[in-house]
Amino acid sequence: MTTSLADHLRRLSDEALGELLKLRPDLVMPVPPDLDALAARAQSRVSVARALDDLDQFTLQILDAARLARDAGDGVASLSAIHTLAKGVDAAAVRAAVDRLRARVLVYGPDEALQVAAGVDEVCSPYPAGLGRPAAELSAEAAALCADAARLRRTVLAAPPAARAVLDRLAAGPPVGTLGATRHDADSPVRWLVERALLVPINVGDPAVGPAGAVELPREIGLLLRRESGPLGPVRPTPPPVATVLHEPAAVDSAAAGQAMEAVRQTGVLLEALAAEPATVLRSGGIGVRDLRRLARATGSPEPTVALLIEVAYAAGLLGEHEVAGTGTRTGGPDQEVLP
Repeated sequence: MTTSLADHLRRLSDEALGELLKLRPDLVMPVPPDLDALAARAQSRVSVARALDDLDQFTLQILDAARLARDAGDGVASLSAIHTLAKGVDAAAVRAAVDRLRARVLVYGPDEALQVAAGVDEVCSPYPAGLGRPAAELSAEAAALCADAARLRRTVLAAPPAARAVLDRLAAGPPVGTLGATRHDADSPVRWLVERALLVPINVGDPAVGPAGAVELPREIGLLLRRESGPLGPVRPTPPPVATVLHEPAAVDSAAAGQAMEAVRQTGVLLEALAAEPATVLRSGGIGVRDLRRLARATGSPEPTVALLIEVAYAAGLLGEHEVAGTGTRTGGPDQEVLP
């Protein structure tokens, strides 16, 4: 039995609700009038996209597993089904990832009836884990092929090398590919696959493209081709180690001293350029793009570097503002010039 997100929020403890608002502060800006409004905002595209941006790759893969594990009837998934899809991953790591998703209400509900928040499918790829749609949703011929496991394996094994390369590429995801100019050739690998229902022509986007505009690899075939790596593909519960290079302290000190001397030199050139031709201060603060480009040419430095040098020089008292009396600006008020 499914439960609405609003009802789920009403069952949360104060601590769990407070943790949700800490993890997703946009939900209370502005403050919602009630939990129904909070639930609607938590499932909106913008809020879901922000919540997904804070998640690591492994947690996103577990979210894809939850989307794949949903029952076709009631749309709920179970923790055990998610763990089955995460081949070779420790059950504790899977549960921890599900708990992270629960804390952000991207999934909610008990272990036996997990539901994916409504906005997730709108924001994420229509192909969870890079797998295509079930064959039954694509064509009757593909569905009949996938229903016969032995026949499916024989057909895949009979694929020529070029056709098998296409299958492996689409199995890695995404499962949709466009047809090139050779699609009508008799020896085209894509044509061979389409004729044997291993790929299904689909109509994507513009109806004028027609059924030959793209092809999709059915989900069952993608899972068969991923039998070694697992349904989700390569899964890494922990981040890979970051390769670092050790440098001698003396070399680091020498490089830092060189950069400091270069910054002093560039600042001197900047001050000389401003002494020769002061830069006008904008009403909103800072200097104009034209002056910034001029100073960048004078110092031979990128514009962001020049902007940083101006800020540092101003903070150090090497630059100041000088009001030019008797002149007006287009935005009103006196002109001000940056002078050394």
